[in-house]
Amino acid sequence: MYNYDHDCPLEAYITNLGKYNEGELVGEWVKFPTTYEKMQEIFQRIGIGKEDEFGNVYEEWFITDYDCYVDGLHDVLGEYESLDELNYLAASIEAMDKNDFARFEAAIGISDYSKSVKDLINLTENLDKYDFYSDVHDHDDLGRMYIDEYGAMEVPDHLKNYIDYEAYGRDIALDEIGHFTDQGYVRDTGERFTEHYDGNRENIPEEYRIMSTPELSEDDRLDMTMEFAFDLDEFFRQKDPQYAAAHPDAHASKELIADLLLEGKTAAIKDRLAEMAQTPEDELVSHIGSYEQATGYEVYLDTDVPAIREKLEQDQEPEKMTVLVVEPMKEPYIKEIAPGLSAMQAEVDGLISAAYPFDDPVAIICNDEGKMNGMERNRALRDSQGRMYDIVAGPFLVTGLGDENFASLSPELAEKYMEHFKAPEMFAMINGEIKAIPVPAAMPDDYLTGEKIKTPRGSFSLTDMTRGQMEAAGYGYHHSSDDGLYHIMGNGTRAFAIVNENARTYDIYQLKDISGRRDYAFEALDRLHEQGRRVDMQNYDKVYSGAMRPGENLESIYTRFNVDHPKYFTGHSLSMSDVVVIHQNGQSTAHYCDRFGFAEVSEFFQPENYLKNAEMAMEDDFGMIDGIINNGKKEITPPGVDEKTSIRERLTEAKRECAERKPTEKKPERGGPEHDL
Repeated sequence: MYNYDHDCPLEAYITNLGKYNEGELVGEWVKFPTTYEKMQEIFQRIGIGKEDEFGNVYEEWFITDYDCYVDGLHDVLGEYESLDELNYLAASIEAMDKNDFARFEAAIGISDYSKSVKDLINLTENLDKYDFYSDVHDHDDLGRMYIDEYGAMEVPDHLKNYIDYEAYGRDIALDEIGHFTDQGYVRDTGERFTEHYDGNRENIPEEYRIMSTPELSEDDRLDMTMEFAFDLDEFFRQKDPQYAAAHPDAHASKELIADLLLEGKTAAIKDRLAEMAQTPEDELVSHIGSYEQATGYEVYLDTDVPAIREKLEQDQEPEKMTVLVVEPMKEPYIKEIAPGLSAMQAEVDGLISAAYPFDDPVAIICNDEGKMNGMERNRALRDSQGRMYDIVAGPFLVTGLGDENFASLSPELAEKYMEHFKAPEMFAMINGEIKAIPVPAAMPDDYLTGEKIKTPRGSFSLTDMTRGQMEAAGYGYHHSSDDGLYHIMGNGTRAFAIVNENARTYDIYQLKDISGRRDYAFEALDRLHEQGRRVDMQNYDKVYSGAMRPGENLESIYTRFNVDHPKYFTGHSLSMSDVVVIHQNGQSTAHYCDRFGFAEVSEFFQPENYLKNAEMAMEDDFGMIDGIINNGKKEITPPGVDEKTSIRERLTEAKRECAERKPTEKKPERGGPEHDL
C-alpha cells in the first residue's frame, strides 16, 4: 500500500543528543508503528538512560532524519517530535484501507489540518470531509466527469466535440475549491472537522504509547520493586563494609531501598552506584533505567538528592545489645552496640571468634587472629581451680546468649563479670612459665613524662595515662589546650595533662645511624620487600612530632618538610625510606615515603615478641581454649624431620640478649608542686 513498496508508513533515525553534542553520532532507524518493548531496547542500544564518564545521564534524544512513504508527510515532521504522537499517527495510517490511504495522501496537500503531527492524527479521523477522485488529474478530466458521468448538462452526441470541457472543469474547481494532487482530484465537502486528539500527550490512547509502559498493577509494581531492592541491598552489603556496618538489619535496609524506589527517588541510588565504580553498562545501573521506564519515573520529581543520600547512608537504629567491653589495661565497662556481626567485629577490631568458658549463659567474643596479629594481651582465663589456661589478646566482649544468637547481658551477669574482669593484667615469664600479674589502679604520678603543657590557665605535668584510666582514678575533664592536642584532667585538688587520643597528630621517623643502614636508606618499598627486608620501628628514631593543620595531608606534610622546615626540626628533608605516623581517634597508621606518594606499612608497629612465641607454644602444648577460639588442629612433626631450636632455648637466648643491653637512663623529673585547680 505504501509508496516504494515499503512495509511501514515512516521511519525515523533516533539519535542520542548527549553523544551528538560530544561529537559522536549514536542512533538507530526505527520503523513506526512500534512497541514500548522495542523502543526500550533501542534506547538501551543507543545509550539513553545510561551515564557518561562524569555520572551525567544521557536523557535526551532527537530525530536527525526521516524516511516517509506517505507523500507530503516528510515536510510536516520535525527533529523533536513526540515519539508517542509519531506512533499514534503511524498506527492510524496503518489501519486505513487503500482508498482511505489515497484520500489521506491527497488531503495532506490541500487541508488546513496538515501543519503538525497533531493535525495529521486528526486528519486520519476526518477523511469523510474530503471527496477524492483518483482518475481526475486536470480540468479537462474534471469537466468530462461532471458532464459525461454525472450529467451536469445534457449534450447531444453531435455537439460533444465542440464542448470546452477544460473551461467547464476550471469553473467547477473554482466553485467547489477543489485541488489537483499527484494522487488525483480532491475537494472539501464542507463537513465540520472534528478534533479527536487535543495535543495533550496524556490523552494518547494507551496502545499507541511507547515512552511509558502499559500501566502495572499494584501487585506487579510491588513485586518488581522488592526484587530490585533485594538486588541493590545485596550488592551494597557485599561491596561496601561501611554500608553493611550501618545497616545490620538486612530486612530493614531492603524496605528502606524499596520505599525510595516506590517514591521515585532513584537519583541518590544511581549516585551511590557511580561512586562504587558501576558504569552505565553494568547490570544494576541499566536495571534502574528499565525500572524508571516501567514505573513512570519523572526526573523533575526526584529532588532533595542530598537528603535522600543521607537517609540511605545514615546508621539504622535497631534494638541495641548490652555487652561488657574488656580492653587491655582498662577496667571493663558496659556498652550498647547494634546486634549483628558487623558491630561485634568493629568492637574487637577484626573477625570474631566465640568461646564459652563459663557455666553461665554468656560468651566471650574476641578477635579470631588477635595473638597472631600481635594484639596486646588482655586478661587470663582460669579453670575452676584458679589455674590460668589461656590469655585473650586484644579487646573482647562478654555477651549474653539467646535461643539462637548472642543477646544482651542481664544486669546481674553484667555486674558479675565486670567484677570478674575488673583488674587489668600484665603478663611476664617467671621461672619458665607465663604468669598473669594484676595491675594496681594507675595514678598520674606513676606515669609522668617530665614534660609540661602550658595552657592559658596554667602549666600542667603531662602523664602518660589515657582518659579512661584518669577517670578510673577519679579525675574528670577540665579543659583542653588551645591546639586541642591535650586535655587537662583534675580531681578538685590536682590536675594533669594527658594526650587527647582523638587529636590528629603525626610523628616523623627517620633511619637510625646503624650498621647496614645503607641497605634501607632511600630504598623503594617494593625493593625492600623483594630483598626480604621489612620496615621496622626498631631501626628508626622519632625526629619530630606535631599536630596536623586543618586540611593537611601526607603530601602537604612532605612539602612542608622539604620547603619550609619547622623551627625545631633537626632531621633531614623528608625523603624516600622515611615514615610518617598519623594518630587519630586512638588509631595509628604508618606511611612509608615511597617513589610516588606514600604507602601504608602496618608492619612498622609489629616487632617480634618472644613472649608471644612462648605463649603460643604453651597453648599448643596444653591444647588450651584457643583450640576453640583461633587454633586449628595441632600438627605433629613427621619422624625424621629436623627439629628446630626449642622454644625454651630461644627464650633463654632472648633473655641473655636482654641482660646484655644497657639499662635505659630514666629522665629526671622536673621539680615543683603540681598545679592546683
